[in-house]
Amino acid sequence: MSINWDTIESKPTKKVKVEGQTLLDFRDKVNALEKVVSSNNAELNNVKEDLTETKAKLSDLSEAKEKLKSTEKSLSEATEKLSSTEKKLKEVTEKFESTEKSLGVTNEWLASAEQNLSESSEKISSFEQELISVK
Repeated sequence: MSINWDTIESKPTKKVKVEGQTLLDFRDKVNALEKVVSSNNAELNNVKEDLTETKAKLSDLSEAKEKLKSTEKSLSEATEKLSSTEKKLKEVTEKFESTEKSLGVTNEWLASAEQNLSESSEKISSFEQELISVK
């Protein structure tokens, strides 16, 4: 016996005779659908949990990315500062070497001047001696 759905839809409050097997089949289908819905709900809950975890990981990843950018910027600044410091060190070293070389030349000149002074002092003494002996 099949169910006349048109009659039921037109008069939903009217009682209808239905074979027991048809009701059992409907019950089985309803139970199967309820299991599917329950399974889908469980899967949906799992997906929601996964989504929440993924969002949290994405947030952590975003924070890590910002930290990385900040660290890269700091590293870049430190590299620039190091480069500048190395350049200044090179300049100071060159100045030092130049000054050291100049000091060496000055020391040579000073030694020569002292030698000349010593020789001149000896000549003056010698001339003074001669002058005293001539008197």
